[in-house]
Amino acid sequence: MRGGLLLRILSADGMTVFSTKGRLMETGFIFDTSHAREVVTGGGRTTAASAASFFGKVVKVSQDGPIELYQDGRQLYRFG
Repeated sequence: MRGGLLLRILSADGMTVFSTKGRLMETGFIFDTSHAREVVTGGGRTTAASAASFFGKVVKVSQDGPIELYQDGRQLYRFG
């Protein structure tokens, strides 16, 4: 963390994926939204966050927007 590695990982485009035990599994992961169970609408990040949330909890962070929490294909909470 002192070298700023965590900040660079979390700032990269694409998903940063953690296991249920908090272990870093993947960075820069691009989610294929064609595997979503339901039709998801919105911008690219919103669509990816909503679709990925069928597989686990998702925190969507945009540099110029609010932070949002998704689960089971829907937005649960919005910060900011």
